[in-house]
Amino acid sequence: MHKGLLLPLFLLFSVLGYSQTINGTITDEQNNSLLSVNISILNQSMGAISDENGKYSLEIPPNRSVVVVYSFIGYEMEKIRIPMLKEGQNYTLNIQLKTSSTLLEDVIITDQKSRKESFSRIKPKHVSVLPGNSGGIEAILKTLPGVSSANELSSQYSVRGGNFDENLVYVNGIEVYRPFLVRSGQQEGLSFVNTDMVSSILFSAGGFDAKYGDKMSSVLDITYKRPRENAATLQLSLLGGAAHFEGITKNGRLSYLIGARHKTSQYLLNSLDTEADYSPKFSDIQTFVNFELNTNWQISFLGNISSNQYQMVPKNRDTEFGTVNEALKLTIYFEGQEVDKYQTYFGALSTSYQPNTKLQLQFTTSAFRTFEQENFDILGEYWLYQLENNLGSDNFGDIAFDRGVGKYINHARNSLNATVTNFSHKGNYNNESLKFDWGFRVQKEEIEDKISEWNLIDSAFFNFPHPDDNIGDTANPDQQIIMSELLKTQINLSSYRNSGYIQVSKDIGNLTITGGTRGSYWTYNEELLMSPRVSLAYAPIWKKDIVFRAASGIYYQSPF
Repeated sequence: MHKGLLLPLFLLFSVLGYSQTINGTITDEQNNSLLSVNISILNQSMGAISDENGKYSLEIPPNRSVVVVYSFIGYEMEKIRIPMLKEGQNYTLNIQLKTSSTLLEDVIITDQKSRKESFSRIKPKHVSVLPGNSGGIEAILKTLPGVSSANELSSQYSVRGGNFDENLVYVNGIEVYRPFLVRSGQQEGLSFVNTDMVSSILFSAGGFDAKYGDKMSSVLDITYKRPRENAATLQLSLLGGAAHFEGITKNGRLSYLIGARHKTSQYLLNSLDTEADYSPKFSDIQTFVNFELNTNWQISFLGNISSNQYQMVPKNRDTEFGTVNEALKLTIYFEGQEVDKYQTYFGALSTSYQPNTKLQLQFTTSAFRTFEQENFDILGEYWLYQLENNLGSDNFGDIAFDRGVGKYINHARNSLNATVTNFSHKGNYNNESLKFDWGFRVQKEEIEDKISEWNLIDSAFFNFPHPDDNIGDTANPDQQIIMSELLKTQINLSSYRNSGYIQVSKDIGNLTITGGTRGSYWTYNEELLMSPRVSLAYAPIWKKDIVFRAASGIYYQSPF
């Protein structure tokens, strides 16, 4: 009976004996709260960790002096002796940790992946300092060997003499599109890629691997940032503005990027030979969100909404051309206007699974929707003048006489609505010197395209039908206006495009051999295309960082 009473009393006194605590706040030298600082009693197993506000609480034994140790990576360790505390007593102790510095040996980081592939790495910070109208990544691409552009106002580029629609663009491994009806640089708006959100830029001017898509010339592979802290930027200029926000939650599992841009090239267009009232307005908003379910699963979303409007009311144009012996001047007076609208919506949901360090699987579903309209009716009356070319004449450079006069009319009512949805899977297995890549994509395309466009040139004012001299016009009842150009089409297309690839990469010393094949099938023409590709990369052990590459393959590109 007495033994049963003594045991609860003994446990009660044991609990009360450890009820005295030390508490306080831990900060750095700038008085910022420190999270997850280790607090322990020297030579004992008792300890605690500070919370997100830097606060901590630690129980210590009574009636004895102890040494409390505060330690945190990157800071000097603090050891504080605590005086004897009575039972139930609380003791407040605020700690300020000092940063510690350690001199390390030089570390050389080498990107073996991009060195052994046919890609060039571009630093994102170089894009922001390069002057140009587009202000996008395409501006710096035009400075690379083999890349050219026909218009400074355009974001399109040609690689190795190819066409402007032969270039692939990926953002976070997802293929993105641009408006289709754009035909001139002044009509173009913002590039899809927001430079404020970019962390990595890779560009290949040819000979790319089988895991990339079915186009002829180049690949631009963009990776967006995954923020590690909260940040924001704001840019304003006479040509528009841009703002972006990025952040991460306290537990580090959710990160987000949001960017908004607005651009107008009105001031630049006013310097063109054609005097007109230009009203270009280009805007977009873009977001990238990444959420870590656990150490193996991640979910990300990439979204973009873009609205581009271009309006032009031309007035006149003066252009001088020719040679010293034959100097000419063309003057055109306009009536009418052009109004273009391009609206695009894009969204992609992706999930990746990495069960171990060797295997990675990714599943993505995306949708792209575009609404495009191009409308113009422009009447031009032109005069072609011969300029005075006698250097000794007082009228040198002035109009000497008329060479010709005429009119023309350009008319268009074009529209395109397109919807592209797809589901894709990508995987890779990396086993030291051997790497496997595979993937497939199932894509549905729905296109409604209507083109009604014609051009009439009347260089001598006789192209229009005139009434005959006979009464009632009975001799020639059918009279037509002959157009210089006439294009009328209407297409409603619904099709599936399926593709897949498999690729193997093997390291043999300093030599890397990559081989694979890509297949695609389009239900519209019921054609199966196979595209084998192989590349070699040799990195000799020299003082200079030099890699020799060679690549070959068969490349196909469908109309869309």
